Amino acid sequence: MSIKAARRMASYILKAGESRIKFDPDRIDEIEKAITKDDVRILIRKGYVTADPKKGVPRVRGKLHAKRLKKGRAQGPGKRRGTANARRNIKDVWMARVRSQRKLLRSFKDQGALSGGYRETYNKIKGGAIKDKSRLVIFLKEKGYLKENFQKK
Repeated sequence: MSIKAARRMASYILKAGESRIKFDPDRIDEIEKAITKDDVRILIRKGYVTADPKKGVPRVRGKLHAKRLKKGRAQGPGKRRGTANARRNIKDVWMARVRSQRKLLRSFKDQGALSGGYRETYNKIKGGAIKDKSRLVIFLKEKGYLKENFQKK
């Protein structure tokens, strides 16, 4: 049988492309004598026929870039494609802010730290008058709604 046929059978057995199949140059005569797939399997077991490893794609640069992105690098104006809303949805930011403020306000109410003003504050949060949680606490203290001797749990 020809060496071409042996290469084809080895390719099928090793699940590799024909270009990756390598023969031991000292054993070419034995390889040419292989007629069946079983003969080729025996040659593979003996190590006369091998397949080169897959090359793959190096991920070094990609991993480095991902690490830099995680740190907050490489996000300047030159790297931006799409509007600010496409990059970070305004509605999602709004929901997160309002939910965190409402959660804090509710915890104050449940712990008995408020002396009135719950509904007014809730509506101010809803209207966007209070920017974040720290300003919520400042607002409650200024209005006198947050009890002075209260210890946050």
